[in-house]
Amino acid sequence: MHFEFDVDIDAPPDTVWRIFSDPENLPRWQASLESYEAVSGEPGWPGAVSLLVYHEDGRRVEVRGTVLERSEGRHFAGRYENAWSVNDMVCRFEALPDGGTRWHAEAEYRLKGWVKILAPMLRDGLYRRLRNDMLRFKEMIEGEFTLQPPVPPEIRESPRDLR
Repeated sequence: MHFEFDVDIDAPPDTVWRIFSDPENLPRWQASLESYEAVSGEPGWPGAVSLLVYHEDGRRVEVRGTVLERSEGRHFAGRYENAWSVNDMVCRFEALPDGGTRWHAEAEYRLKGWVKILAPMLRDGLYRRLRNDMLRFKEMIEGEFTLQPPVPPEIRESPRDLR
């Protein structure tokens, strides 16, 4: 199953990247995430492995995450594996003309074993979870950081005492 999403975020790319690439922020936008543990390597960098534990529909789901690629501020790719699936996720971040950021995400889910027969029933749930996580991320950032209109040059160059 393949999904692609674009989310425009009202914050500059460096802010979006800083928040996205900090594992401490994961529980703030991945609602079902219970814990994150770095297992090996430098977290967030190629080759790093982590254990993510989710609570989904009353079940504890352990996911092994491996960072595959990282291009600072622009691109992240990871593989997330559990007993039932492998998910390859690619995220790209692009500056928008208004100073905001477009987050483009692609997810490729490959189900394992007998779970493959459930694909038609799982598709909508996987789609909604990924989309909702991305929208929570957008809301989290925009709640903390909002782009302000640029200050006109005459104000920047000549502050006045208005007393």
